[in-house]
Amino acid sequence: MELPIIGQAPNHIIPLNARKGPNGNNNATNKPGRSVKLAANHFADNEANSGELPEYLEYCGQPFIFLKTLFTGQAVTEKKIEDFMLSLGDKNKDVRNKAVCDLTDLIESDIPVKLKAKSIKSLIKALKNDNNSELRNGAAFALEYLALSDLSTDPEENRALKEMMVKPLIKALGDEDKSVQEHAKNALENLVESDISIRLKAKIIRSFIKALKSGSEADQELSVNALGYLTHSDIPANLKEIMIDPLIEALNNENWQVRNSAAAVLENLALSDISHVYKEKMIEPLIKTFSNTEELDVIRTHAVLAMENLVTTDSSPDSNISLDSKKYMINPFIKALDDEVPAIHDSANRVLNYYLANFNLPDEVKLKLIHRITPLPKTIDLDMQ
Repeated sequence: MELPIIGQAPNHIIPLNARKGPNGNNNATNKPGRSVKLAANHFADNEANSGELPEYLEYCGQPFIFLKTLFTGQAVTEKKIEDFMLSLGDKNKDVRNKAVCDLTDLIESDIPVKLKAKSIKSLIKALKNDNNSELRNGAAFALEYLALSDLSTDPEENRALKEMMVKPLIKALGDEDKSVQEHAKNALENLVESDISIRLKAKIIRSFIKALKSGSEADQELSVNALGYLTHSDIPANLKEIMIDPLIEALNNENWQVRNSAAAVLENLALSDISHVYKEKMIEPLIKTFSNTEELDVIRTHAVLAMENLVTTDSSPDSNISLDSKKYMINPFIKALDDEVPAIHDSANRVLNYYLANFNLPDEVKLKLIHRITPLPKTIDLDMQ
């Protein structure tokens, strides 16, 4: 590292070129000697010694210099990155957490974008370290935080820095350490909600879908929960639509927790602005799930609530299911009036009231419903004047 002489020494430091040496000669030179370079490098490596640097340089018998790279420049920033990366692998959780905070603060600061990219690459490298689960865990935690942060005031730079993280985080979903997996999942959720490209957002969602279809039991639970989180996000409808078929398939999963989460996600998607084509795909599997009396009550309840959302939600014309589809669903709801699960009975009662108020039903059906359902209380408008 070449160390230029720039600026002037502070007032309390007397430049050595104004002093006489023991033999009466001037010791000053115009260029920093080897001892100055060694001293500068030594102190640049140790932030704690920064206050002693001028005196140390004087002791070396050379002019005082301002070091452009000291503590605010590239060399020391790189050294800090290295130190934080070492701490990320510490066995002490508190040390790891502090390193995460320090490193993410550094990346969020106004350091050059090249150093931010270098820091992220260091985290990615640590995420791939097969021999140190603590280091992978710390790196995944840091990337989770950074995925949620604004890394640059320049939108293009911010996007580029975040897109660097996608591929390694997808790979980390398969990590043997569950904490690493969880941090990777959270980071990917954050990235889908960020301004990365639609192509990469779709790639992340498909990675969750792949794990849901063929991963371990734990991987499936992790992935279906991630999909559930993303259905609450403000992402384009076409990204939500690619979730429908795998979620329908997951209604038959051997793991009841996966089935339950899948039914809950479909319940939410029935409220969304996805195309009616995908909503109508949901009808038969939901009816089948609800009608299966051997299924857990909580899963059957999510299924019937999803059906209720399909019938009663009034969104855009392209998102509403057809009138024929709504009429087709009336019989399962009539059957649900006899269900012993209170939430299922209440849902059926609400929907059948909706049918009576909004559909031109045959007289015999109307008469049957009037005698079986409980009218809903009317909304009372209060005069607030």
